[in-house]
Amino acid sequence: MLRKLIGVLVAFWLVAAILYGQAMAVEKTNEDKLGLNALQPSHTKIGMHVLTPEEFIQTANLFRDFRYSGTKLEELYITIPFTLNDIDQLDRWQTAFNYAKKENIIPIVRLGTKIDTDIGGWKIPTRYDVVSLANALAQLDWPQSEKHLILFNEPNHAAEWGGQIDPSSFADMTNFTLDWLVTDQNNYVLLPAAMDLAASNTGETAEAFWYWEKVLAKQPQILEKFSGWNSHSYPNPAFMGSAQATGKNSLVGYRHELNFLAKYSAKDWPVYITETGWINKLPLWQLQNYYRYALKNIWSDEKVVAVTPFVLAGSPGPFSGFSFISGNGEATPHWVALQQAMKYDRASLLSFLSGDK
Repeated sequence: MLRKLIGVLVAFWLVAAILYGQAMAVEKTNEDKLGLNALQPSHTKIGMHVLTPEEFIQTANLFRDFRYSGTKLEELYITIPFTLNDIDQLDRWQTAFNYAKKENIIPIVRLGTKIDTDIGGWKIPTRYDVVSLANALAQLDWPQSEKHLILFNEPNHAAEWGGQIDPSSFADMTNFTLDWLVTDQNNYVLLPAAMDLAASNTGETAEAFWYWEKVLAKQPQILEKFSGWNSHSYPNPAFMGSAQATGKNSLVGYRHELNFLAKYSAKDWPVYITETGWINKLPLWQLQNYYRYALKNIWSDEKVVAVTPFVLAGSPGPFSGFSFISGNGEATPHWVALQQAMKYDRASLLSFLSGDK
């Protein structure tokens, strides 16, 4: 009797295992045809802009629930500045890069110089500065073979370029930096400095496309040396614009930039939106709706590779209104809204995969 019972149980488990295997095979086939392997959900493109290498850990912890596809840990893009002050702190950076390799984090490193207190802004890089930055970065063991680099930041603001609106010197220094990094043979993915798309021609700022026209007049070949496009597509005016706005100073500002680029280059540009996001003056429900709309209708664009909203931790300080976590480490309305929108994006995809209407 016991032998017969054992035989029945073994047969039951064999049948169950076969049925489970068939179900998993069907599910994987559906995924391959319709699911995460064929439809990259928008929330998997979302990363974060941070200010220090130690913030890699905080960012990975925030996003952990959204990064698993089966047993695979999805990529997480993190934009971070690397300045002349960091050259002597490579141990901090290597610790962060080691963690990034383990956690499948892709750093997008933005080159910078130092604050010049006399002008209250960033000093213009010299060739010596560029070589020093490049040599320091070459000493690091990067998480991936491809190394993403942004060449400086918003030079159409005088405060970002030595207190000057000077597209000519920016063009020459960018061209030198590109040539130096290419000959460095470090497999860099080179991205241009993003412009402030909301800026106009004043004494302290310049309109983005006017600025680029001057740059390209000085260095007409410069675009062909870049690997992709870098955009600061903020929802303006006042970082409070509607997610459905379509102007140059909106979430789809990068599309206006691509239209501009088409006049100068036939390249098919992959886009990295390394700064975006609202200021914390909107009600939570509105932030959630805006992020939902952006995930579904804008950042789902196949041209968009990554979106790293600004900024993880800017509090206390001038960026506190943009922070996703507060000075004491608690989630701000920004993170609550983005988290809910990503959950909705993921649930919508799973619903589609299951055939729900």
